[in-house]
Amino acid sequence: MKINNKHMKIVIIEDDEKLSKAISGLLVDNGYGTLFALNELEAETILENNFKEIAIAVVDLWMPPKKSSLDHRESGLRLIKLINEKYPSIVSIVHTGHEDLANAVKCMEAGAFSYTGKGEFKLLLPFINRAFEKFNEKIKLKKKQEITERVSENLIRFQDNIENIVDSIRNLSASIQRIQDEINEIQK
Repeated sequence: MKINNKHMKIVIIEDDEKLSKAISGLLVDNGYGTLFALNELEAETILENNFKEIAIAVVDLWMPPKKSSLDHRESGLRLIKLINEKYPSIVSIVHTGHEDLANAVKCMEAGAFSYTGKGEFKLLLPFINRAFEKFNEKIKLKKKQEITERVSENLIRFQDNIENIVDSIRNLSASIQRIQDEINEIQK
């Protein structure tokens, strides 16, 4: 089953507008559609309104939080968790200028598919291609699960119908036996 990714979009969640537009330009030049958000709140809105057409989220780790009381160093991590929990078919890539092993581990544990430094953003393209492979796997698995659920539901309905038929046959058999008993009684 081949899935056409060209209608799916990549959301770029990056507080550096210039970098966000540069990444978007690279992706558009390679045939991908993009959306972008400059902070956590915009990202949540874009995800909520467009999740059916988003395949990949490229997430900056540090950006303005949705509330001033929240730590800006956790914005990306919160988004990764949100994506993983609420939009599980979307594949997330952390693209950050704040690389360290502890952050990488946290992000991967939260559900990120990949973790890369900003450095040369053109190196992001191979990560995008692998993320689309992962997205395709998730979509295929979801379709298989949906088919399995439908088959299971149909089997349960079939089993219920068989049980109803067996009950009807038992009732019919009991009725036939009563009629036979009455006929035997009349013949005596």
